[in-house]
Amino acid sequence: KRLIMTEWSASWQPRNIPAQKLDSLEALETLVQRIDRVKTLGDVALRAEFKKMKLQDNPSWGPEEMLRRLIEAIVWEQLPMDELHRECLQQGVTVGDAWTEYRRSAASADPSAKAP
Repeated sequence: KRLIMTEWSASWQPRNIPAQKLDSLEALETLVQRIDRVKTLGDVALRAEFKKMKLQDNPSWGPEEMLRRLIEAIVWEQLPMDELHRECLQQGVTVGDAWTEYRRSAASADPSAKAP
């Protein structure tokens, strides 16, 4: 699976889809389908999707900015926890206690995993 994901990652790069960061073909398929769907939404539907995903909306954003932020959130939903953590660090988002708790639960479920 990882080899296939690596092979496909180059073909998804022009669409800004981080295939190499996903942990399954199913996650990639879900991500592509959701992105393709939101790209077809009009302004009102984009705002509704924002509310549905419980994202903070800014009335001054135009459709392009809303679509960009919506796609970013959709990508983040599909990332494995370790990749999401890396992304948060790159974006300067503090992850706090949720990350520590996740690592502890992962370590207790898998003795070979590293605890924080």
